Amino acid sequence: MLDDESQMEKYVDAIKQLKLMGIKVILATGVKDEVARKIALRTGILAEKHQNICGALIHGKDLKKIYFGADSAQSFQITPEYLSVVCRASLDDRAMLVDYLSRFNPGRSSTNSPYGFGSDTPRAIVAALGSGDNDVKMLKKAKVSFSTNLQAHHDAKEAADIILMTNQLEDVVICVAMGREYKDHFMKLIMLQLPCSVTAVALIIA
Repeated sequence: MLDDESQMEKYVDAIKQLKLMGIKVILATGVKDEVARKIALRTGILAEKHQNICGALIHGKDLKKIYFGADSAQSFQITPEYLSVVCRASLDDRAMLVDYLSRFNPGRSSTNSPYGFGSDTPRAIVAALGSGDNDVKMLKKAKVSFSTNLQAHHDAKEAADIILMTNQLEDVVICVAMGREYKDHFMKLIMLQLPCSVTAVALIIA
């Protein structure tokens, strides 16, 4: 999807909008690291100032070592804050990435707890976007999953929570914006109705 040159400008704008919304974007792909780095830099997923930081771009095999405990996150110097690209990622690697990130607390500094992980802190909400049959495990693992209606594998569509009607990344931006707006309206409705409900219950009891 992100290697479509004709849509590159739109991808850059969409990723910029997602970042402004406070959403961390990570590219998980099966291509080699040189190609993945190029795509990530062009789209803005990987910032130029962060590209040489250890752990900003890793291989799927390295993720396996961390996930299964062969290397601790601290010894391998992986910081979820800077992790932007996982290249040579298999379908199992992508599912592991979602599970790994879901244990991360984005509101906690890595200096307080090893990279923000901890059972006593809120976990990150991890969403996934994929359209291939090798994305199915990742889509099922994510809290919220997206797939596309165009050119997407049937199994990916079945696994996704939300199916985008077009192949445009900006549709994800629209979904996030609408979801947050609906949440705000719903919370306002609750706050408006709650005092009335409490008063009604009090009158009935009296």
